[in-house]
Amino acid sequence: MNKRGLSDIVTTVIIVLLALVAIALIWVFLRNVLFRAGEDIEEETRLFGTSFSIIDNTMRLRWNNDVLFFVERDPVGSSAAVFPVFVFEDEKDNRMAVYKYNNTPVNELERVKIDIKNKEHGFGYEESLKRILVYPATFNKAGEVITTRDPSDVYDASTFQKQVVYIDKCGTLDKENTEYRLTKDIDFIVLNSSDSQPQCFHISADDVTLDGRGHTINCLGCGITNGAVFSQGLKYAIIRNFDIRGFFGFWIQETNKSLIFNNTINNSGNDGYAGAIGVLLLGGSDNRIENNKLLESWGVGIYIGASTSFVNSTTVNNPENSVISNNFVCGNGGDLFCSNDINTIGSGNIFDTNQGCVNLNRTRGCS
Repeated sequence: MNKRGLSDIVTTVIIVLLALVAIALIWVFLRNVLFRAGEDIEEETRLFGTSFSIIDNTMRLRWNNDVLFFVERDPVGSSAAVFPVFVFEDEKDNRMAVYKYNNTPVNELERVKIDIKNKEHGFGYEESLKRILVYPATFNKAGEVITTRDPSDVYDASTFQKQVVYIDKCGTLDKENTEYRLTKDIDFIVLNSSDSQPQCFHISADDVTLDGRGHTINCLGCGITNGAVFSQGLKYAIIRNFDIRGFFGFWIQETNKSLIFNNTINNSGNDGYAGAIGVLLLGGSDNRIENNKLLESWGVGIYIGASTSFVNSTTVNNPENSVISNNFVCGNGGDLFCSNDINTIGSGNIFDTNQGCVNLNRTRGCS
């Protein structure tokens, strides 16, 4: 046999061997894929017929977008350890899955309390929830969570939405469970110190949201008693998205579970009143002041306490469980003041001066 013929045979053998090796590698890969797919199919059949129902009349949306409700597992389906997985969806079709209850298997006909915090479902104060979906789920052999392809129940979260009222001037906000939306900038003019309306907005009902939608309220001739927003003795007030200028800003007294969010208050008390304050929080409990800018107040950017001596000698109980977070408080006569620090906490704030708010940490100073 000549050398050329031998070389051809060797080449052919090598090609055949390489082909066999390639086939073997492909088979190993396909076998693993098919094996995993078979496992997944086997595991998914364990969820066949299993479902959860959201109990409609238990659904509650808290003031800070925490969601509380109950689910019940239906009396048919898998005998496996099954738990609920929730998907939250907003009006822009953004989705967030919540796997909080992976270690809470639910028996047939068992009713379980579900409490999902704002930070867990991921939608903040600005987003509107559209739907909450629940999927039965279990673990496969690899320890991964698998769910049914389709949700077993869907809750229409648009029922959470408040009645919306559009406003274009100052006044009393007295409709419970209502969101008031400002449609234009306002010049609030104070003619004399005995003005019958010392505040631009007076919240006088529970569960009111006042949304400035980025508009400015500018006070002309304001004195120490003239405030942008006043609330007393209520709960679930939300004040957000304002640009306040030349005002004693927000006076929140003996109000529980209020939220002051994403506002700018600049130069409160522009006539030189040393007592003028950006945000005044007197009494009440579980109130939050978050993501605000408080600038160049003659007095204090944020005042938290039980009493003030500069307006009507107001005296109330100390505030409890106040949260002051992610605020920019700079250029004020005093940035933060707590007359008696009772459980006031917070982080992410930027300020220079702090009197008495011992549990408030700052990210950095103003300069």
